[in-house]
Amino acid sequence: MKRSKLEKSGLDLKAALALINRGRKALKLRPLAALPIGIMDDPEECPLGRALKAGIGTKDQECVYCGCDKTTAHMDTPKQAQALAKAWGTASEDIWVTVPFLLARFNAEHKRGLHPELIDREWLTVEEAAKLTGCPEETIQKAVQGGLVPTLTTAQCGETYVRRSSLAQVGVAMSTE
Repeated sequence: MKRSKLEKSGLDLKAALALINRGRKALKLRPLAALPIGIMDDPEECPLGRALKAGIGTKDQECVYCGCDKTTAHMDTPKQAQALAKAWGTASEDIWVTVPFLLARFNAEHKRGLHPELIDREWLTVEEAAKLTGCPEETIQKAVQGGLVPTLTTAQCGETYVRRSSLAQVGVAMSTE
């Protein structure tokens, strides 16, 4: 059964942060004081991806939204995957690590907008920037290609994001929404 975006999550975010920090320790990263904000539906720029410096999804790209035991973290090396799996008490295969259920659920809920306080609203896809500003996508794309606006491009999925606050710099009128 799919939840409404108006429904609140019962997820223990402190427990999620503790699991993330256990993983970060295994990866020789400093602990976080709070969960990072992230871009919805992006494997590398979601909160979990940013926290672990990894891509989050599934090995075979099925079942991305449910938060089940097929959710994986995609690390840079098998050694990182093994360290993370050991810290979490889960399995790893090559560069893929099974994400604990709590973190898989958190990731799925973030994708569905159940944690609005953790959504990074500063970065927009070209399509979102065009809709927000009323400019054609081609205009935004030219600004991106010309280096007129800061961009963020994810390696895993190749999605390019445009910084919302920079759109005005190229003469793109921002809506007040």
